[in-house]
Amino acid sequence: MPRPELPEVRASVAVIMLFMFAAFFARSWLQTYLTKAGYAPAFALDLSFFVVLPITAVLMWPIMRENVAAMRHWFRPPASWCRLLAYSVLLGVALRIVYWAGLTAGLAFGQLYSSNFPTVATAQFWFSCPAPPALALAILVRAVLTPLLEEFIHRGYVFHALLPRGNAQAIILSAVLFGALHNTQTMVLAFLFGLLLAVMTLNLRTLWGPIIVHATFNLAAIFDWDCLHASWNPAATTPRHAVIGSVALLTMLLCIALIITLIRLGKAGAQIAPRPDASSINETNSQPAR
Repeated sequence: MPRPELPEVRASVAVIMLFMFAAFFARSWLQTYLTKAGYAPAFALDLSFFVVLPITAVLMWPIMRENVAAMRHWFRPPASWCRLLAYSVLLGVALRIVYWAGLTAGLAFGQLYSSNFPTVATAQFWFSCPAPPALALAILVRAVLTPLLEEFIHRGYVFHALLPRGNAQAIILSAVLFGALHNTQTMVLAFLFGLLLAVMTLNLRTLWGPIIVHATFNLAAIFDWDCLHASWNPAATTPRHAVIGSVALLTMLLCIALIITLIRLGKAGAQIAPRPDASSINETNSQPAR
C-alpha cells in the first residue's frame, strides 16, 4: 500500500512556541492563585489546565485556518483501529515499564540515593487514590486533554513545520522544544519521549498513534504515582538489592528491545498506517504501468 506524503504546514515554529509559553504562563499564574486559595497542589495543577485550551485556541486560530488540509491529513482514520490501538497501547505500557525499571535499577544500585530523604532499606508500598472527583479530573486532564493538545501542537504543527529542514532535524528539534515546555525534573524524559513520538508520527503518518501512546503513558503515571505510593531509599547496595537491580535492568533492556521492534513494525506495517486519501489512490491508479 503506498504511503501518502506528509502535508506541508505553513506556520512559524517560533510563533507557535511563543503562544504555548503564553498559555502555560497563564496556567502557572492560575495554579498559584488556586493553591493560595486553599486547593490541593495536584488539584490546582489539573484545574488550571483549562485556561490553556481557550488561550491556545484563540492564538492558534489564524494558523489553523491556513492548515485545514494538513489537520485533516493528521486525523485520517487508520486502516485498522484495533491494530493501531493494540500497537499504541503496548508501546505506551512498554515505555512506562522502562521508566519504572530504570528507576528501580537506579535505586537498587545506589545511583539515585538521596541524603535529603530518610534511608529506607526495604521498599514499602501502599495504595491510596485521591478522592473520586480529583482522580476523575486528573484522568480527564492528563490522560485525555493533555495528549490531544500536546500531540496536536508538537507532533502536528511544530514537527511538520520543521520537516523541510530534514527528518532528523525535525525529530530532534521538535523533541527539544517539547522538553523545553516541561519542568527541569522531567525535561530529559520529555525530550526522549518527544523523540519517540516524532519518529512514530513520521512512520505512521497520523497523530492517532502518538495520542494513544501519550494517553496510555500518562494514564499509567496517574495510577502508579497518584494511587500506588512507594518509599525506598537504600543507602548501600546489598546482594538482595543487586538481584533486584539486575532483574530491573534486564526488564528495562527487554522493553527497550520491544519498543525498537514496535517502531520498526510501525515503519513497515501498512495495516497500521492510515488509509490513503482518495486523491492519492486515483493518482496511483492513473499512473501508466511500466
